[in-house]
Amino acid sequence: MKAPKKTARQTSTGRKKAKGILKLACGVGVVLIPLTLAALIFAAVSRNSGGANAIRKDGSEGWYAALNEFDSLFARYGGGAFTNPNILKTMLDNAEENSVGAESRLSLLKRRRLLAKTAGGHAGAEQQEKAFTEDYYLSAKRAAADFPYSAPIAALACEALVMRATPAGKQALERTDAEFIARQTQVMLNTGPISEAVFLPLAFSFLALTGELASPGAALAQTNAPAMFAAAAQSPENAPIRNTLLLDTALLHILAGGTAPSWEGAASKEAADSALPFIAPLRAAPELPDNTRRFLANYYYDFGDMLTAGEMFSTLRDAESIEMAADALYLAGEKLGALNFWRLLSSEGNLRGAPANGTYLRALYNSASLGSSFNNDENGRPLKTENEVNISALEQLFFLTSNIPANEAENLDDVRIPALALYTRFLPDDRARALLENEDGARNHVLLDLELFKRNMPKLDIQKNAAETWLLLNRHPVSASLYQWAAWYFEYQKLYEDAAFLSHFAAQNGVESPALAFNESLSAMRSGALRQAGGVLAGLIEQLPAASSGLERTADGAWSLRWASEANLALIMEANREPREALIHYEKAIAAFSALNGQFPLKYTARKKTALILVHIARCYETLGMQTQAREALVQALALDADNIDVNLALRKL
Repeated sequence: MKAPKKTARQTSTGRKKAKGILKLACGVGVVLIPLTLAALIFAAVSRNSGGANAIRKDGSEGWYAALNEFDSLFARYGGGAFTNPNILKTMLDNAEENSVGAESRLSLLKRRRLLAKTAGGHAGAEQQEKAFTEDYYLSAKRAAADFPYSAPIAALACEALVMRATPAGKQALERTDAEFIARQTQVMLNTGPISEAVFLPLAFSFLALTGELASPGAALAQTNAPAMFAAAAQSPENAPIRNTLLLDTALLHILAGGTAPSWEGAASKEAADSALPFIAPLRAAPELPDNTRRFLANYYYDFGDMLTAGEMFSTLRDAESIEMAADALYLAGEKLGALNFWRLLSSEGNLRGAPANGTYLRALYNSASLGSSFNNDENGRPLKTENEVNISALEQLFFLTSNIPANEAENLDDVRIPALALYTRFLPDDRARALLENEDGARNHVLLDLELFKRNMPKLDIQKNAAETWLLLNRHPVSASLYQWAAWYFEYQKLYEDAAFLSHFAAQNGVESPALAFNESLSAMRSGALRQAGGVLAGLIEQLPAASSGLERTADGAWSLRWASEANLALIMEANREPREALIHYEKAIAAFSALNGQFPLKYTARKKTALILVHIARCYETLGMQTQAREALVQALALDADNIDVNLALRKL
């Protein structure tokens, strides 16, 4: 029995909090940039300016006095004792007219920046914030024009432009804005000694922004990464800056190669590969901050290396990261490791006092659901003790969720409904039926509706059960999981007319899934439409993960469809007298089947299925006149299934 995957990108238990830093970064946007860069900009500017007291304005004591007066009044404004910020703006305007030198302009810009941010913190001050942000932007743009070689002013000019595009600013960045940011970025990169490493990650961050608006490849071309890394490595204290540079460079490569984090697209795989040389040394760096570790974990998760993702998430000890580690290990096929993490999260002391916590509830369900799968014999039959099926965890979860108001729990139904369905499977029929029928709105939940139907199935004949299945589908016409169950049921009961119509009915309701495509191919094969079936299977195989790469691990359902699709496509090619092409797909079927069931030795049922595929492989070799290879395939099949009559007969013929 599978534990549900809780993902942001994928599913039913609602991992809505664990979006992942990589997903945010790959969609770099103007709303997030000010939040992520503000601290670094302020630190960089402060390092290059001592503030008001460091400004040298010859013969202008009145100018200093005006700044002191502004600071005093601004403190009262921030505390709510003064309510007219326009006076503060006028004071800065007057001071700018009388300022001389880059340092004095820099000091004023810092004050305009603070005024814009503080104005936004007052109730109902959105328009006020917008006006002061625009003022900050125009002042920074004037300063950048007056002092075109000042890296600190260039940094503030870029940030002012980005602040202007936040929701409060209500402005949209245009290509001319991107070009302005690119020019100011070059100032940060090229002015002063390159040992000023503090500006390098800041410049890279702005390049990522302009790259997203124009061309990430062009942004990469503007940089001199080796020199930047060398500059950042000149002293030990610059190690964090070097790590930031590695991170930013990786992001630019990801943006340049495609933003969709999936192995299904070649561009995305190329993006991951091009970023890896910068990710790998970052991963090996000592004393990485937690947010960087989380970024790396999400990188490996998003691009398919689930084992590494699980390892990195496990080094972050917060509950959300442990949950992500369990999810990654489950997807990697390491179910026992995932189970241990879920049991850790669901232990009594771990989240004591927080029964409505979504992580806690999901961990309880997953540990109970997955725990039962570790108590089967070698033929898949479940062992019968209640402790081994973890029914106590299900009882705890069911009664917990029964007593939590819906508005106090995170995605309560996402856990309660599957927990109730699973719980009833371990109960006597009358008690299970009573629980399901007493659940409010049970018929509105496809999982509970299906459980009730299953309880009634033994009382009805096959045709009546088929009719009830169609009634279920009409009550839940857009549930892909229900269509998949119906496809299995119709095949199992040999209701081939119903199975053939199922794909048509799903298409009418806009429902698509790999399982339904496979069902369509079976119907086409039975009707003799081998060309149509082959086309459907070829398209389906392109959507499913290949077994050739160690990084491409996924849930059992996809592996199961992959091997069956490869095997059926090979059968079609063998029937069409294309033995060479059939051999390719038979071999892929065995690889996917081994990935699903583990390497040899396989369990009894898996051994028999693998032996059957090897018999077909031997026939293809024999058709091609390759007797030695045919014999080798049959010997391998015999080792897996010594009682197989077809194998023994084929060996005697050879």
